[in-house]
This record gives sequence, C-alpha cells and structure tokens, in this order.
Amino acid sequence: MVADVILAFVFTLLVSASARKDIEKCDDPFYEWTKYFDSDDPGHSGDFETLKHHLAYYPDDVCENPIGIDVRLLNGEHHTSAYEVTSISLTHGFACFNKHQRRNWGVSKCSDYKVRYCCPKKVVCEDVGREFTPFFDVSSGEGIDQMETVNNIRAISGLDFVVCDEPTAVDVRLVDGTALMTGGNVLEVTNLGLVCIESQQPAGKSCKDYKVRFCCPKRPPVPSTCGDGREWTEFFSIDQPFTSPSDPGDLELIADIRNQRRGELCRPEQITAIEVQLMNGVPAAESGDPTFTGLDFGFVCLNANQENRLCHDYKARFCCPEKIRIPTCSGESEWSKFLDRDDPTGRDDNELLPFQRLRKPELCEVSLAIDFRLAGGVRLDYYDDTFAQLSQQFGLLCQNRDQNDNRCDDYEVRFCCPKHLPEQECEGDGNQWTVWYNSDDPSESGDIECLQNLRADNPGEICENPSAINAEIASIEFPYYLTNEKVKISRNSGLTCLRSDQTDNSCVDYRVRFCCPKRNNNHWTEWVNRDSPSFSFDNERLKEILDGNFDVCTKPTSVEARLVATEEPYFTANEMVSISPSLGFICQNDLQVDGMCENYEVRFCCPDGKDYVVFTYFNPSRLPSYE
Repeated sequence: MVADVILAFVFTLLVSASARKDIEKCDDPFYEWTKYFDSDDPGHSGDFETLKHHLAYYPDDVCENPIGIDVRLLNGEHHTSAYEVTSISLTHGFACFNKHQRRNWGVSKCSDYKVRYCCPKKVVCEDVGREFTPFFDVSSGEGIDQMETVNNIRAISGLDFVVCDEPTAVDVRLVDGTALMTGGNVLEVTNLGLVCIESQQPAGKSCKDYKVRFCCPKRPPVPSTCGDGREWTEFFSIDQPFTSPSDPGDLELIADIRNQRRGELCRPEQITAIEVQLMNGVPAAESGDPTFTGLDFGFVCLNANQENRLCHDYKARFCCPEKIRIPTCSGESEWSKFLDRDDPTGRDDNELLPFQRLRKPELCEVSLAIDFRLAGGVRLDYYDDTFAQLSQQFGLLCQNRDQNDNRCDDYEVRFCCPKHLPEQECEGDGNQWTVWYNSDDPSESGDIECLQNLRADNPGEICENPSAINAEIASIEFPYYLTNEKVKISRNSGLTCLRSDQTDNSCVDYRVRFCCPKRNNNHWTEWVNRDSPSFSFDNERLKEILDGNFDVCTKPTSVEARLVATEEPYFTANEMVSISPSLGFICQNDLQVDGMCENYEVRFCCPDGKDYVVFTYFNPSRLPSYE
C-alpha cells in the first residue's frame, strides 16, 4: 500500500497555496460537502486518506469525481496549522509521509487527519410509494435550448401519464451520466425539470445536453398471466419507433388499437393483464429499454428514454373476457331469422323477445339461445356497448344513457327455438287451453302427469279427445324441453318423466294443460281509466279497479292496455311498464327517460271458467344487467 501511495502522490508533494485554496472550495449550487472521513492513523509510514480507499469502503457517501477536498486535523483545525509536509489531490485524496516531517532535529510522525469531498448533491426518491421515472432527453444536442421539463416532455410525447403532475424531486445529469454542474452556465432547475436557454448563457458558454428523471408515484404492477374464463387477444403492433425524426417512440395504446382494429380488443376496464414482446418474441423485459405499461393505457416505449434515442419495435397482447362466439342451436331446435325491430335513434335499441313476438308471433316464448351482431351483418369479437339486458330468455336491450358516448350501436338478433311441435299448438277458434294441472311430483319413480288420472281427479274439466298438450317446468313456467330431460309427452296419455331414464337420476316437476273445445264465451269489459300519471305512476292495477267497483271479474284470462290520447296499443309508447291479467297494468314515472308516463286505460277478458295467465310483459329495468 505504501508503495502505491508513494507513486500516486510523488508529483503532488509540492502544491502551491493558491492551488490548494481552489480545490478546497465547494461553491457550485448542485454540489455539497460529504461528511469527514478518518480511515487511517499515522502509524509506521504516515496518514493516508485516499479517495480510492474511501470509495471502496464508503461507496454510497463518496463520489468518483469530487470538485473539492477539505483536509482538517482531528480537532477541526485547518491542515496547514500542523506545519507538516502533505499532499492533496482531487484524484487521489490526502497523504502525509512520516519521513518527510522534521521536528527537533529528527524525524517526527504525521498528525492524524480527516478529509471530506465536494460531491454532487444527493437526489433521493425514498418516500413510500414513489420511485424515479426513466431518464428523459427530449432536447437532444448541445448548443441549443434545453427544455427538459414535465410540460415539454408531455407535449413532445403526447402522453400526460409518463410524468406525474407534482414530482417531489428531480435528478439532472449530463446526457453521458456525469453529475450536473453549472460550470458558469445559467440554469433553472426545479422539481418540474431543467431549463437552459442558449441566448442567456455568458460569453464562451453554451448549454450542454442534459437528461432528467422525476420522483413520482409508483406505477401499479401489471399482471402478465391470463386467468380462467378469460383469453389472450392476438398480438398487436400498430406502431413503430422510427417512422419519422419526430416519432416519440413505439406506442401500443389501447385507445389507438381499439380505433384501428374495431371489435378486436375489449374495453379498457375489462383488461386484466398485458404481455409485451419484441417482434422476434423476446420478452420486453429483456430488451433493456425503459418502458411504461399500464392496464389503463397499454404499452409505451419513448425514444427520449433510450441512450441511443431509439426504441426497439414491440408487440402487445391483452387479457380480455372470452370472445363472443356464435352459440350452438342443434337437435330439435333451429335459428330464427335475424330481427332488427328497433334502432337507437330514441332512447335505446330494444330487441327484447316479448316485443319481437308482438310482431312475430311465431317466435317461441322462451328461446334456447340468442345470437346477435351489428345491423347489416357485421360481427365483432368484442362490443363497446354495455347491455341493460342480454339473455336467451329475454333478448337484447341497449340503453343510450348507459354508454360512454350516450349512443348504442344498432343490433339485430336471432333466437334458437324448438322446431314446430304439433302437440304444442291449440289451433282453431273453437278451442282453448284448460287450466294447468300438476298432480304428481318427482320424488319417487319420476313425475307422471297421466291424462286418465287427471280426468278422474278433475271431472268434467278435460275433454275426451284433446287436440294438443302443452307442458312446462312448474317452478319457473318455462317450456318443458328446456330441461333436456328424456320425457314422453302425448295429448292422449299426458306426460311421463322417469328418473331411471335420466343421467342424474332425477326429474324436475312438470305441469300440463290440454287443448279442448271452448265451454263458454269470453267477453271484454269496458275500457277502464281509474288513474292518471300526475303523481308517481299511472296505476291501473286489477286490485284497485276491483276496489273501485268497476265491472271487472276477479280472475280475468287476458288484459289489454292502450294510450288514452290515441287509442294506440300501449307498447307503441315504448315505455317501461308491467302488465298481466292477474296484475293489471302499471307504469312508474321514475322508470321513464323523461320522468313521466303516458296516460293509459285497460280492459279485461272475463270468462266463466278458471283464471290463467295469458301474457306477461317483463319490465327490462328489473332484469339483471349484462356487460
């Protein structure tokens, strides 16, 4: 060690007083003194406080290129007060050789010294939840204005999210990584960046090329795995980092992908993971480029963040809900034609099944599947709209008010319906359905609704030769064939479901009715308008009508409603209402777009026989939403 020190300091043994005063300064505003270091004692050879040694043992506290050095005795006095021969150097540190000291006509040991260095001020980003951004160099080149600020970085990149609004610290360096010094330049440095105006520099001085980074909130980690029930899109590469000199970089932004490749990428709030690769398939993390990834914007690589000022070319894919695929409709079922009964020029695009059946009575009451697409036949993997209703039971409803742009697309739908079943129709003006019968339950061998037993239990109610039979699931009143169970059904014998025939050894509970000749005449009542919508609703319910002593039976078999003003059917108003023979009719003001119902009147079909429900319109606002 002594030999190394001797060689290192041999040329600095005699340093002039003026030179020493220059290196003892620390007056650059971007530099500060370190603490004092005393790593050696004046033993056999002397006291050596070398920069190399301090860098090795205190790497976080000492810089490699200090611009000043201050040497003191341990008691704090200036090193010159010891009147000893010493060597001081910015590149090597401090040395005092015992052999060079002379006191009382003999050799004396050196005093014990300590040193400190003038190093760049430390810029830290240690607050919880914060971290440094990558370095930015948007004003590239020396001798030009340097505007490495938050606003300019955002303006040039076109992206606000790459730098936060209020950084808590800024780290400024020369573009080669050297620590910032004024060097006589006029600089403005704040937490919002650096400004160096070329025209404001003193004679002989010029703005250097700088780079900056900011202390900002940490970005949340972006998952790179796609969970169950979801799937990856294809890889997208809609941008390249070298299309023009002003190109900010490679921007694979969710918004741009959705605009350029409509229907191929789900909505931003539905994305749960992103995977990014180089075009050759190498993971982005192995490229060495500082980049940005976020579920809210996608992937960004800025040329201004790269040492060579050019990003690699990337591709990205996104984890989305499963793509919308055409459902199956097979076996004893078939697709209807595509139907487009409404458009979104009003308040919604209403393709609900009950409304479709008003125009197409041949449609099944409950479909086995629903298929939809944009009007005109355009299919997408993902649709932008949020649907108030989308189900095989009820159809499709898209409300303009639920969309970000307050406008639904125009859709067409089709339904998977059972093929024509002759025994399910009650045809002929002289025929009508009986009431529903449910005489058995599936707790033992199965569910058997035997016509012979039903006729014996209900004498005089079922004709001798029914022309058709109708069956449904008792608990939910859906057609029997929706269960996919093996059942035998016949107008001459009834319905039989045996547990032994089923894969799960169980049957659901069924009920049946039969098509028989009419036994009596039905009649419509007079039109009733007992209420107006001036308050919270237009209430034409059966209960209130009966309480008002109107000439209406207690168990009507059907109900009709119309607008008082025009006498048009109620559904032409396209309002959210509820209607059934047992309920009557009601329209609530708060469910309407304009906050007010039309004025309606109703009439009822009153038979002499038992009551049964003919038609119910489901209020879509009460149904579960689908996104």
